[in-house]
Amino acid sequence: FGSWDEALHVRQAAECWARGYISVIEVAGQRVGMVQMFDRDGFVEVGELQIDPEHQERGIGGRVLSDIVEQAHKRGKTVTASIVRENGRALGFLQRYGFELVEQTETHHQLQCAPE
Repeated sequence: FGSWDEALHVRQAAECWARGYISVIEVAGQRVGMVQMFDRDGFVEVGELQIDPEHQERGIGGRVLSDIVEQAHKRGKTVTASIVRENGRALGFLQRYGFELVEQTETHHQLQCAPE
């Protein structure tokens, strides 16, 4: 994707945090991950969902994603996500929670989970 621009990524992360787009995921008072979400007109975009490797495979990410989808669908909104094509694990995870592949670019899969 080109060279890494540390200053740009630090600035973008700070802007997302300041605007409330990033939420910390806690279990029993312990920070175990983060989710970045953008509530837009007509859809909710999941930008990032990260669980600390020590806490993966415990259903935490699935519970967070299920909650996001449920709340968005109650408001009639589709949930979208974009993942790099090399991340087959994330693709399978999203598909298990009802996401369907809607587009592919050279680098990314575009997925959505529409309300029924």
